[in-house]
Amino acid sequence: IDTSIFTRKYSASGEVLWTTEYRYYEDYTNNQVASIELFNNRIYVTGRVKDTITDYDVFLVCYDASDGDELWRVSNNDNFDDRDWGNRVKVDNNGFIYVGGKSSAAPNNEYYLLKFNPEGNLLWTNRFRNDDFIINLFTNMVITENNNIVISGLYYITVCFSSSGELLWNKTPPSNIPINISSDIVNGILPLSD
Repeated sequence: IDTSIFTRKYSASGEVLWTTEYRYYEDYTNNQVASIELFNNRIYVTGRVKDTITDYDVFLVCYDASDGDELWRVSNNDNFDDRDWGNRVKVDNNGFIYVGGKSSAAPNNEYYLLKFNPEGNLLWTNRFRNDDFIINLFTNMVITENNNIVISGLYYITVCFSSSGELLWNKTPPSNIPINISSDIVNGILPLSD
């Protein structure tokens, strides 16, 4: 089955300048795009692609913003058979690409962070799980001026990684909401200063 994810560029007046198609042959459909980012005339798109009837892999594709030509694509499952997907893609001021998302590795869900160089080579992956919660659902990510990566999500579970993948800190504020109710959730993060 051929499945496609479209990225389209419009002019300021609404004219379609180009449309590009991320095609992926798979036996199981259900691709999903989660995030797009523009940096240095390159467009990065991430999401998930199904690799079995129950498992997903993170994908990252890079396009030339001028003409929509695909420069490279990668997918990753970190050698686990689980449900990994990219929720956000960000680029630091050195051109390194970070994909933040979630993994449903047993026994709990985890935050999942991947770093790629500008050529699309995977440099490292890291995971974080707060064992007090069954669900560690990633929702947002930001890169600070010093290229630290802050990710957060459900129950305001917030962690900070260095650009080399080292866990610098993690915080989970107290809540009066039972842990089986998913109401406390981060919708945005602002990078002020390190």
